Amino acid sequence: SLPLLKMGLSLLGKLGSSSAFSIIYVYTAEQFPTKLRNSAMGLCSTLARVGAMVAPLITELEDIYLPLPLLLMGGSAVLAGMLVILLPETKGKPLPQTLQEAIDIRHATCNSS
Repeated sequence: SLPLLKMGLSLLGKLGSSSAFSIIYVYTAEQFPTKLRNSAMGLCSTLARVGAMVAPLITELEDIYLPLPLLLMGGSAVLAGMLVILLPETKGKPLPQTLQEAIDIRHATCNSS
C-alpha cells in the first residue's frame, strides 16, 4: 500500500542518516582536544560501523508492525538532524588544544543560550 510514500520515506531516512554521519565527523574533529581527537574519531567510527551492522536487522521489525522500520529509521534521522542544532558554532574559532578548552566551549554555548 502506497509504494511511492514508502520509497520516499526510505530515501528521506537515508538522506538524513547520511547527512548526520557526515556532520558528526566534522563536529567530532572540531570539538575534541588534540590529544583526544584520534581516539574520539575512532570511537565514533566504531559506533557507526556497529550501527551499520545492526541496520539490516531493522527490516525484521515489519513482523511486529509493518511501518515500524520506516518510523524507526526516519525518526532517528529527524532526531539526529534536530540534535545537531544543539552543537556549538565553531566557524572561525580555533580548535581546542586541551581538554579544558573543549569544556570551555561547551560552557560558553550553554551560558549564551
